[in-house]
Amino acid sequence: PVGVRSGAFRATESLGIMQTFRRSIKDLLLELQSLGSVANARFFRRGDILGIRQVDPAAERLWRSSISALAERGETLPPLHTIGYRSYSQFDEDGILQAILAAIGIADGISVEVGIGDGRECNTTNLLFNHAWHGVLVDANASQVRRAIRFFNHAKDTRAFPPIVVCQSITAANINALLDEQLPSNEEIDVISLDIDSKDYWILRAMERRPKVIVAEVRGWFPPDRAVTVPENWVYDSAHPEYYGQSLAGAENLLRGRGYSLVGVNKYCSNAFFVRGDVMTEVLPAPSVEECSMRPRAMALRESLWPGLSHLPWTNVGAESEVDLPL
Repeated sequence: PVGVRSGAFRATESLGIMQTFRRSIKDLLLELQSLGSVANARFFRRGDILGIRQVDPAAERLWRSSISALAERGETLPPLHTIGYRSYSQFDEDGILQAILAAIGIADGISVEVGIGDGRECNTTNLLFNHAWHGVLVDANASQVRRAIRFFNHAKDTRAFPPIVVCQSITAANINALLDEQLPSNEEIDVISLDIDSKDYWILRAMERRPKVIVAEVRGWFPPDRAVTVPENWVYDSAHPEYYGQSLAGAENLLRGRGYSLVGVNKYCSNAFFVRGDVMTEVLPAPSVEECSMRPRAMALRESLWPGLSHLPWTNVGAESEVDLPL
C-alpha cells in the first residue's frame, strides 16, 4: 500500500528513478501505462490534503521528459486513456493533460476551468499545484467557491500566488465577458476545461477565445453517430436527471470546424481532449469518435440510458452549421 511520505525522495528511490530514465522510451511507456496500479505504487505519494493519491512531481517530470523525447523522435503516443492517471482530477485527466502538454511543448501557462466545485478535484488543479500555472477557476455555488478560495490560499503550493476564483453562473451570453474581465485579450489561454453539466455545447460554441487545449465534458454514452446537445432553452428536468450536456460527436463536429483535432478521451469517455491545429503534432493520436466511444463504461451506459432518453428533445448539431461563427 501507499504510505505517508515526505516530499523528498530517499536516495534509493532517486536511484531507481534515474535507472528507469536510462531505459528505452518504449519500456518506460509500458510502465507508465500502468501508473495507476498498486504494482507501481513507488511513483505515488499520499497527499497531505484529504488523503488524495498523488503522482510524485519528480516522477511526473520524468514522464514529461519521456514524452518530449518521443516528440523529438516523431513517435506516436498510445491511446491517451491508456496512459492517464489521477492526482487531483476526478479520473485520469491529470495524466492525459500532462501527456498532451509535453507533446506540444508547453511547460507552464494559463488555465481556465469552469465547474470546479471546491477546487480539490479538478482537471487543472495539478497544473496549479505542481507546475506553477496561473489559473482562473469558476463555479456558480457560493459555498463551494468560498471553500475553494480557502483551499488555494492555505495550500503551501499555491498560497503565494493563488488562482483567481470567481463565483458566477456561466452562460453562452457571459462566457466571453468573464474571460475578458479576468484575462486581457493579449494573454493566450493554454488550457480550458468546461464541466458544467448543462449547456456545455452552447457555451463552447459562443466562446471567442481559442485555447491551445480544450477539455470538454461529453456524454460518452450517446451513439457515436449522434451529433446532438440539449436545446439552447434547456432547463433541468428532475424527471430525467441525465438529460443534459452534449455528445462526443457534437463537440467534435463543432471544434473540428474551428480547427481543433480530437486527440482522445478519458477512460470513461466523459471528458474529451482537443488540440488546436497550429500546435497539433503527429506525436498525439488522432482517434475517431467511433473509436473513443468504445470505452466499456460508455458502451454499458449506452445500453441502459439511451433507450429511455432518445425520445427527449435533443438538438442536432453539425460542423457545417458553425462556419459563420467567430474563430
